[in-house]
Amino acid sequence: MSSDSQPQAPQLASVKFVALSLALILGLGLIIALAMMIPVIQSSRMSGQESRTMTQLRAMAQAALLYSEVHDHRHPEADWMDRYRLYVREPGFYLRPGVAAEGDRGGFSFNETAKGAPSRDPENSPFTPIIFPSLAPTANAYGRRADLVTSPDRPTPLVLADGMVRRVEPADLDRLSWDAGTKSAE
Repeated sequence: MSSDSQPQAPQLASVKFVALSLALILGLGLIIALAMMIPVIQSSRMSGQESRTMTQLRAMAQAALLYSEVHDHRHPEADWMDRYRLYVREPGFYLRPGVAAEGDRGGFSFNETAKGAPSRDPENSPFTPIIFPSLAPTANAYGRRADLVTSPDRPTPLVLADGMVRRVEPADLDRLSWDAGTKSAE
């Protein structure tokens, strides 16, 4: 056996050091890459939830219009979700994405000042929110402006009395007519 075929101890230590250094650099790079991906993933998730919320509100707006047509152009007196369910049959449709717990049907509220009110009253401002995201823990929740869930840097989606779903900027929320039968503040 020649002495050239076996690595010498200093050479083996050098190879181990290089391999360990490379593994450490790759591990740190992986950790940094994952840390950079977290905000992107969260942003994508929030965008998906916002899209789902808009879809749900559009279907609820359609249900409100259909209900109103059948019931002498009036909003429901009580149990609005149950009454609109005839027009929107998708299970779990009234769960607000990312907020409501499994088995809980809350997440949206109906403007309590519009209970039983005419939906086509000339005195009723088209800028009156009818259905809005809320922290309501139960189905068929009614609420007011104080119950609205907002984000300081994002528009809030609402179903307005004119049947349209609109994304309203945070600064414009107080300009809306939160009491059915009153004119807009604009």
